[in-house]
Amino acid sequence: METSHAAAVPPRGLCGLESYCKVNPQATVWFLVTAQPLEPSTLAALKALQAAYQNLWVAHVNFTSLFEGTPLLELYHSKKFNNTSHKIHNLSDMSRVALVYKFGGLYSDMDVIALRPLVGATNFIALEVPQAKLYATGTTAEHIAYN
Repeated sequence: METSHAAAVPPRGLCGLESYCKVNPQATVWFLVTAQPLEPSTLAALKALQAAYQNLWVAHVNFTSLFEGTPLLELYHSKKFNNTSHKIHNLSDMSRVALVYKFGGLYSDMDVIALRPLVGATNFIALEVPQAKLYATGTTAEHIAYN
């Protein structure tokens, strides 16, 4: 997911996206964007990836729709959220949580390369170690509501 409203996806992001499609051909890979429209070169690259990988779907994300039905909708509309100096970072984090909360599955940053299939991985948590440049993600079949 690209949440900064950037109209261009960098080559590293396209490479990461392609790696998930390639090593997980039986899985649906969603790439969500916030910018409208995308730069012509990015649009062409995404169309080329979709032509090569039938499991890739690209869609525009609407944050209000994404947060509906989650505990994050109230925060998204709050003054506290809208007045923060870290709005883009918080929006990215909230979007990741909302996607997994609502749909299950796996979330990954754009610049992460998939080396092995992830289909069938269940309920794992991975460690992020910036000094070693090790980054990973987690997955779950469904969300668990904590009250």
